[in-house]
Amino acid sequence: MSAAMPPEDHAIAHCSPPGMHVRHLWLGPISSAAEHDLSYASTAWPITLVHRILSNCPNLRALAMVNLAQQLMYRLDGVIPATVENIYLGPVHGHMDLPRMRCYRNLRSITSFDTYLSDWEVQEMVTSPYIHRLRRFFSKPTNLEYALDQLPCVKKATSLQELQIICCDDSLDDTLHGLYSRANGFQVHADNRTQLVAIPRCLNGCLDSIHILHQDWRSAIRPRLVDPLVQYKFGMTPLPALEEVLAGGHRRVQELLAR
Repeated sequence: MSAAMPPEDHAIAHCSPPGMHVRHLWLGPISSAAEHDLSYASTAWPITLVHRILSNCPNLRALAMVNLAQQLMYRLDGVIPATVENIYLGPVHGHMDLPRMRCYRNLRSITSFDTYLSDWEVQEMVTSPYIHRLRRFFSKPTNLEYALDQLPCVKKATSLQELQIICCDDSLDDTLHGLYSRANGFQVHADNRTQLVAIPRCLNGCLDSIHILHQDWRSAIRPRLVDPLVQYKFGMTPLPALEEVLAGGHRRVQELLAR
């Protein structure tokens, strides 16, 4: 859990409950390997405890819930604070009943990790008048079709500004090849809002996808304090030649590593 406190809050910090000052909250493991991390659907944190934590953080801006059992998601829809703008969920997270969520009007970005979403779930997200960005984050290329098959759903979106399809594989070349080979043929369903993102695990110092997700979260909420992940992004309309993608990816990596 991390809390960001604006200067004006310091004057009243001594008389306010701690939860009032929490802006960013990560619930769950920060890797899939570290000792004592919560396993998927762990009972170590009862849903009533998670419910109470969220109820006591009324000024939350960004929320991540990792390894929460999918059948429990509906019990939290109504308690996620109205101020939340950015949500990370997965793997295999449950359905979000967006209109029922208190944060519905403020929610701008959703990152869904290693989760199959039905067509109607995707359509509900991308056609929301408030959501600007949907990110489908996958730990292996074989699952990319989940998102690529649903590109036609995005055509109906009017407020959506960006759809990211993210692949996290071992090496840069493996990740780029995996993204490219699976995306090739789906361009007809994409538009200029669709971005493919390659995140090589080996160049980010870890072979653990949940850890990569956590690093992505940290760089999103604290961009000036946390080094960005080594990654390469390219569009689908038009889809560049594979050689151009590989060359661009290696140039971008060298730029990031040279900083």
